[in-house]
Amino acid sequence: MKKIIVLVFALALVPALVHAAENCGCVAGDLVCANNCALNKVNTAKKNIQADKQNVANSIKAQKEASKAKKEQAKKDAKAKKAELKAKKAQAKKDIKTKKNEVKKSAKDTKKALKAEKEAWQNLAK
Repeated sequence: MKKIIVLVFALALVPALVHAAENCGCVAGDLVCANNCALNKVNTAKKNIQADKQNVANSIKAQKEASKAKKEQAKKDAKAKKAELKAKKAQAKKDIKTKKNEVKKSAKDTKKALKAEKEAWQNLAK
């Protein structure tokens, strides 16, 4: 039974080996050449798969690094924006205080002017 299974398996491989041999330039019936050719193709396919796998891994790593750099940049930008807003807030408070002082001074000056005008009218009335 085992011999039959091995024979059937071998017969199933023969067309694949013959097809592989056609692309390698092997002489028909040269199973060693066809086998070596098939092994070379398998090894080449394995190497290509490994290279593709490495390329995908490198691509994922690059994407992670780019994402990390983007995140860090966004963090820096947010920090800078926060500092800018804080500075604007401080400047606005300073400007408000300055305006408030200007208004107080203007009110005092107006009050003095009105008092001087009142005194002038009173002096004229005497």
